[in-house]
Amino acid sequence: MAMRTGIRLLTVQTVILTAACGLLPEDKKGFQSSTQSTDYMKVQNAKVLEVPDTLTTPRFIALYSVPEVTQNLGQSSSGKKFKLPQPKALEIIWDDQKVQLRKKGARQWIRLNAKPGQVWSVLHHYFRAESLSVHKEDTRTGVIESNWMMAASGGALFDENISSTDVYRKLRVRIERGSDADISNIYLSVVEHKAASLAQLPDSNSIDWVNSEALLPLAQHLLSGLNQFLSKQDYSKANVSLAGQSISTDPLLEITWLDGKPVLKLRKSFNYGWKQVGQALKEGEFPVEDLNRSEGVYFIRLTDKEGKGNNFYKRLRKGAKLEKESLGSGLVFLKVNSEGRETSVLLNAEKGSALSPMLQQAFLSVLKENLE
Repeated sequence: MAMRTGIRLLTVQTVILTAACGLLPEDKKGFQSSTQSTDYMKVQNAKVLEVPDTLTTPRFIALYSVPEVTQNLGQSSSGKKFKLPQPKALEIIWDDQKVQLRKKGARQWIRLNAKPGQVWSVLHHYFRAESLSVHKEDTRTGVIESNWMMAASGGALFDENISSTDVYRKLRVRIERGSDADISNIYLSVVEHKAASLAQLPDSNSIDWVNSEALLPLAQHLLSGLNQFLSKQDYSKANVSLAGQSISTDPLLEITWLDGKPVLKLRKSFNYGWKQVGQALKEGEFPVEDLNRSEGVYFIRLTDKEGKGNNFYKRLRKGAKLEKESLGSGLVFLKVNSEGRETSVLLNAEKGSALSPMLQQAFLSVLKENLE
């Protein structure tokens, strides 16, 4: 036991002596003594660093000189007056102008000084007055649709000249909130379909609610009658909450007619509209041959130089039941125009050729389906 204790004491003493040796001053055999100054501490003998001319600090030159003020700042320039921008005056609709029939190109709508919820029940009265039964209504989108009406039954959707039993028509009225909560915009559309029976008629969700060139006069006539009907109604008794109402006079996506030509309208700026149209062309497998964003044009090939149509053109003609047209070289131009916060899309042919309105409408309808 005593031997183990002695060994432990000896080990501790050895460790202490080893550590103490590390604290002793260095000798002169290869190391400096702690009493002597090291060479790197003799800063008074250090050589001054010389910087080459190419690396010296550049001189700052007044590249953009500030012109001197030649007149008193408190005095304004002679002949110039600063004008603050004035806010645009609010449009006021008086009692005798409560209902207005408005027009932009070939497109017409009704502007009404009443909330959409106040107009909703009044439109039901209009349907009953015209002997139209309501097939579908959606307060979320503000849409009321009639049943399919056959030509033989007559009514507001037909005139006396049409007596064919295989012609059916359908009416849709849509309400949107205007730029103000107390303003409503009302749009009207009529579609026509030929079928042997009611079972062959398309579903409402698959209908393209575009007033065709043939039915546009009828739609305008019905809208004029609706305008007269609304001007005689009282809007203080009904107030239905219509959810999902937008605050614009235009729908998000719509095909309208301008100077006899169909135009696809997007409520998007040009940047977003150009991108969305390009994506829709890609998803719809449109035969895009080239594009020019600065000009806003997509070049689309429908036929070759011999006039032989490609698969896309054949499907387009078959789906819309179109006759074959002379397209020149077969290259058409899809023009995307910027109209402020909106974008319009038109289909044009090369110089010397003309596209029928039915072909233009069919093309834009397919594009609209891919955009949706």
